[in-house]
Amino acid sequence: MIKWIGRGIGLLLIAAAIVFFGVLPGIVEKGQNPVVAHTPYAISPKAQALHDSLIIGDLHTDSLMWNRNLLKRGDRGQVDFPRLREGNVAVQVLTTVTKSPAGQNYDHNSTDARDNITLLAMAEMWPIKSWFDLTERGLYMAGRLEATPNKPLIRSI
Repeated sequence: MIKWIGRGIGLLLIAAAIVFFGVLPGIVEKGQNPVVAHTPYAISPKAQALHDSLIIGDLHTDSLMWNRNLLKRGDRGQVDFPRLREGNVAVQVLTTVTKSPAGQNYDHNSTDARDNITLLAMAEMWPIKSWFDLTERGLYMAGRLEATPNKPLIRSI
């Protein structure tokens, strides 16, 4: 009987690990960064010509904190390289998020608040040294960007 209980507990732990490490990060990102399908906006030829003549820049995205391939069009998140190209974005600043307090808001953030990135780092199986070291988190995200094959980052204008 105890043997079966032990096996059951072991299977539950394995299932919990699969959900925590394999499924939960994608669910969290999709909930925080949904892509809402919609019909294309009506754009006048004059507005399109102006847009096409500009150098478009976006100075902030947190995409490096999520484990997904930015070279492929995503069904979640605000930024991936196919959508950047379609939007004529020539400059994109990819931030490294090293700390984000629970309950973050504009008015006041508690210094004692739990850090949301720690749990994300664990769930996405970042290197253990990055779980509790802000510098290591930044270096890990920068390293993931550096390891991107066929970097679409440099484009002549």
